[in-house]
Amino acid sequence: MKTSTMRQFIIIPALCLLAQMGMASHALAQAVAEPESAERKAAHAHRAAERAHIAQERKAVAARRLAAETECYKLFAVEDCLRVERNRAREAEAGLRSREMQINDAERKEKAAERRRSIAEKQATQPGPPGEAPEVGIGVRGQPHMQAPRNPRTPKTPVVPTPRAQNIEQREAEQTQRAAEAAQRAGRARERHAEELKAAETRRARVARDQAAAAASGRKPAAPLPVPAP
Repeated sequence: MKTSTMRQFIIIPALCLLAQMGMASHALAQAVAEPESAERKAAHAHRAAERAHIAQERKAVAARRLAAETECYKLFAVEDCLRVERNRAREAEAGLRSREMQINDAERKEKAAERRRSIAEKQATQPGPPGEAPEVGIGVRGQPHMQAPRNPRTPKTPVVPTPRAQNIEQREAEQTQRAAEAAQRAGRARERHAEELKAAETRRARVARDQAAAAASGRKPAAPLPVPAP
């Protein structure tokens, strides 16, 4: 009876020790995960703010271009003025697109790193081979102590991303690249169409001036030029 009571006094503190160790490891994992989560939230907020700022700058570029083109039509060298202002607007738009691509690339890399981290955590939580768990024994003066594992733990090899994760990352990179190229092509097409419309308007204004001058001088006005199809 005395031996059974003694074993209870030894086993119960040992179980409490194991529970405390488990709680400590869980708290440590939470402490490590919380800064990572806060860092991801901060990065997401920064990207959202940067995208909003780019959208505002894009509107400002369009407004400046419209105002500059309006002033160009008041000058004698209309075409030269328009060419300068449109080149300036294109350079500003190219800078904004470059910033957008950098934001998208950073977001893609963060998502890929998160997937790799999730895969590594799943692999790390898989149970190891038998014989690795420490055993509780009786130490000096009846105090519990942790005995060394029977079999030495083999060092873990670095976690290598699986082919599936690599394929997903590669597909997302290709999709991001295709989306960026499509946005660039669409932007160039819009710019060309706008330039064609402006050029047609310039030609119509020139013809109107020539016709007015010819009518004032008594000459027969020239036939108007055909308007290009939109």
